[in-house]
Amino acid sequence: MPETDVPASLSPTTCAGALVVAMPDRLTTLLNLVEAAGARLLGAVTPEQAAARLADQINLDVLLFDTGGLSGAAAAECAAAIVQSVGERDCRTVVLLDPGAIDAVAGPMLATDAILLCDASPAEQAAALAGALLPGALRLHDAAREREAERLRLLNEEVARLAEVL
Repeated sequence: MPETDVPASLSPTTCAGALVVAMPDRLTTLLNLVEAAGARLLGAVTPEQAAARLADQINLDVLLFDTGGLSGAAAAECAAAIVQSVGERDCRTVVLLDPGAIDAVAGPMLATDAILLCDASPAEQAAALAGALLPGALRLHDAAREREAERLRLLNEEVARLAEVL
């Protein structure tokens, strides 16, 4: 399958660039999702083409990876290539998981702070992609990589504060 070129109607200077990795029969829906989210489409490739495309991709803000239709082994192989590439750049990843690929993909992807969605509705997919497209200053993240216990303590304090307000 040839790569999909960037539509001329999208301005390359005004929005984040997104690359879609999915089986050909799922691309149309995902391309519409990227366009609706306001991202600049950098291309769309099959999982078999992902490693080569990621190696050649100079700038990438968001990677949308759909495991639908992939075997566990194929999904794991593609996930490994994505994890390696994302680890080398400041790129956010949204992964649409097929229930059969959860075990093969979720573990490696969690190490990259990917957004993982399993059997997500179109609205959930759009919300995840929109969150991933936010500029770094507008996204919430833990730059110091606090330990999990500290993060849970802070979350409990926030829940208690909200409970008091309510």
